[in-house]
Amino acid sequence: MLVKQPKTYTVGEFAKKAGVTIRTLRYYDNINMLQPTTHNDLGHRLYSDSDFQKLQKIMTLKFVGFSLAEIKDVMASPETSINDTLRMQKQILYEKKQHINMVIDAINETSKMLEDDEQDFQWEKFNDIIQVIHMEKDWIADSRKLPKQNDCMRIHERFSTNNYGWRKWLYDQLGYMKNCHILDVGCGEAKLWSYNSQRLHDNMKVSLMDISEEVLNHARMNLKDDGKVFQFHLGDAEELPYEDNTFDKVIADHMIYYVRHFKRALSEIHRVLKPNGKIYVSATGQAHLKELPRLLSHFNDDIRLTGFSLKRFNLENGKEHLSKWFQDVHLNKYGDSLMVTEVEPLLQYMLSATGNMRDILEGKLIDAFRGFLEKRMEQDGGLHITKDIGLFIGTKGCP
Repeated sequence: MLVKQPKTYTVGEFAKKAGVTIRTLRYYDNINMLQPTTHNDLGHRLYSDSDFQKLQKIMTLKFVGFSLAEIKDVMASPETSINDTLRMQKQILYEKKQHINMVIDAINETSKMLEDDEQDFQWEKFNDIIQVIHMEKDWIADSRKLPKQNDCMRIHERFSTNNYGWRKWLYDQLGYMKNCHILDVGCGEAKLWSYNSQRLHDNMKVSLMDISEEVLNHARMNLKDDGKVFQFHLGDAEELPYEDNTFDKVIADHMIYYVRHFKRALSEIHRVLKPNGKIYVSATGQAHLKELPRLLSHFNDDIRLTGFSLKRFNLENGKEHLSKWFQDVHLNKYGDSLMVTEVEPLLQYMLSATGNMRDILEGKLIDAFRGFLEKRMEQDGGLHITKDIGLFIGTKGCP
């Protein structure tokens, strides 16, 4: 019995059927993203209906904003379903929408400043507005990353020189927690609590809040809590869904500078804290990861990398901001750095940053950058990268 061979199409027929150019198909073949099912005796490409399904997946991901490098990762990972991928990209688009709203607010604020008094223009405030405009995306929700990239975002865990660990150190700073009601704003995947699960008290109560339902689901899975200690709430830091004077401690770990109106969020935290309650806000300083933009400029002067050093709220100005609502604000620094010895985790981490890197580094250029990083690591035995991080602690005064 003869086995029926799948119908095949020449590159011209396939391009017409799929609505793409022959040049596009050749390029996808050259970068090993979409290769034809077979070749004829003359070596010409022959595509099948299964290739059409793959191309549809590529075009869908491209339409919703994935770069070719990201699409290639998805196509090379059969365990990543198209539904999971689209769900993650939906979160990215939602956050881009939020960023657009931030930019519109910034433009409106600038226009109002000019209308009020163009001669007495506040350049310092204008610089803050420019900082917002350059923030092209929000990093609050880890789930917006592709699974493969999400693993690489753990670069701080894999290559930090301080083996004690940020989350263990942060938990130490929280002090006495027995009988305390604690709020973790922008809790993410609740790594602070899962990493310190053996140190929890049954008679403490922790409310975990995040703006992303998907992130909260990850937090639930990480903790596997039966409800004795943890409660999960969907909410916005600018409008906390809690009554006044509810919490003994409020934690905002590496998130306050991503909130559109972070001063409103600080005011809300003050509102829900009990008198004499403590606030814990972590941030980075201007020197944080300073080597990364320099590294890129040595490779290509056209690449602009932003986001690792945030001026809206950082170690340099955080005390001033917090002191408007809280007393006895002080900063505890966490000594650490990175010694990165693997190229791919560093590359994916840099691609996650704001700027134009993902637009420029595609195709052969990204392979050249990989080679550039490999050479630097071979020369120096790894790449040393500065970390400038710390924790502000303050107290809500009594009325």
